[in-house]
Amino acid sequence: MISWLPPVAEYHGVGVEVGRALFVAASVLALFIAAERWKRRVSPPVEWTRKLVHVGAALLAAGFPWLFASAITVLCLAAGFAAVITITRKRGLLDSVHCVERRSEGGLHFLVAVCVLFAVGRDRPVFYLISLLVLMLADTSAALIGMAYGRRRYQVEADHRSLEGSLAFLGVAFLSVLLPLLLWTSLDFRVVLLVALQLAVLVTSVEAVSTRGIDNLLAPLATFYLLERMTRLSAGWIAGLLCGELVMLAALALVSLHSNLLTVSGVIAAHLFFFAVWTLGGEAWLVAPGLAFAAFVAVRLGAGLRDRDLMPERHQVLAVLYIGLAGGVLFLVDNGLQTVMSVPAWLGARDLFYVPFVGALTGQLAILLMLQVERAGHRSFLQNPAAAGLFSLAVVAPASLCLGRGGPTLPAVAATAGICLGSICFYTLWRRGSRGNGTVLHDLRLQAASVTLATLLALPAHFWWIGLR
Repeated sequence: MISWLPPVAEYHGVGVEVGRALFVAASVLALFIAAERWKRRVSPPVEWTRKLVHVGAALLAAGFPWLFASAITVLCLAAGFAAVITITRKRGLLDSVHCVERRSEGGLHFLVAVCVLFAVGRDRPVFYLISLLVLMLADTSAALIGMAYGRRRYQVEADHRSLEGSLAFLGVAFLSVLLPLLLWTSLDFRVVLLVALQLAVLVTSVEAVSTRGIDNLLAPLATFYLLERMTRLSAGWIAGLLCGELVMLAALALVSLHSNLLTVSGVIAAHLFFFAVWTLGGEAWLVAPGLAFAAFVAVRLGAGLRDRDLMPERHQVLAVLYIGLAGGVLFLVDNGLQTVMSVPAWLGARDLFYVPFVGALTGQLAILLMLQVERAGHRSFLQNPAAAGLFSLAVVAPASLCLGRGGPTLPAVAATAGICLGSICFYTLWRRGSRGNGTVLHDLRLQAASVTLATLLALPAHFWWIGLR
């Protein structure tokens, strides 16, 4: 694939590795000193001095495949700088890096990202380089543009983003992918263009909903993973994925605008969940979450609710995370078994967790419907846990199980119903026993724990049935 690019470093002995590691360490320490002196003499915004260190460190890390031959060297460097970051923060040193209002672990996340990227991508230096370029250039551009020109802001938990900053991230990420792929690979131009567009949209979405500096870990790893997957696809296939994602994003935005259910960050987080389920699992896996979302919105509008009592603006991303947690984990485990691990022959070959996935989503829907109608102040059969569960099963289960492996068999229906009804029973009991803590996050955790427990209890019977078949 590579047209021209210097070869990665070969192992030349401990002395060479140590010497290069000392050079990198001295360079990063010089960055710290330069940022600190700039901060003390000129007093620029802390975001500027942080980004100086950020860009300089990322630029050095971008050359690691051509400097180091051993992942142990990179790991030792990362451990050393992690200790420096932790110690200076605790002792109140390095104000040029740590003196920010928001809580951020971006430096530590960046070190983890570099170690993982080097371990998995050293032999694919173009992808490694692009992953760090996106972080180094796009993230820095978003921060500086947002700080200088950001007027249209949206909340992401305790942090804020600006539309102007996100658009800057999108444009710079697109160029950071496009130009290296054009220069250093032999991929078709149409593929390169579409990969750059699709990847820019996805990574911008990941960055937009990340808090506390977690984007320093997620953005480069997501970039590398997407490059690995998407550069193997045809231009037509990538175009279909891009159109599908944009349609999902637009549909969620329109529905949320009409129902006042999700904020900007909530829409972005929800679309990432739907897109991941669709692209990794296929259309069959998308039916259950799609029906559950549609049913919830329909009941919400029917109850006349337009506020964000269940998912307040401050906790939109966490709300989407907790609501999709149990189903998302089941989906990822199923996908990992199909693509990474070997499945025991007696369990079959595919969609092992599809039925529990449907059950978890119906259980979560039942809990949300029960709470929604209850908080609307209306007398409704959906305020009854059993009625809410049966309604959720009737909405989600039939079409979802028809598309699953084996169809809507009696054991599949029983497992789905058991998980759904068990979820609302556990939630009802735990909710009554925790009257002293009524925060939104606490309630969301109770919901996720209830669905997870009900699913775990149903898994042995589900696998026993699969084994019998």
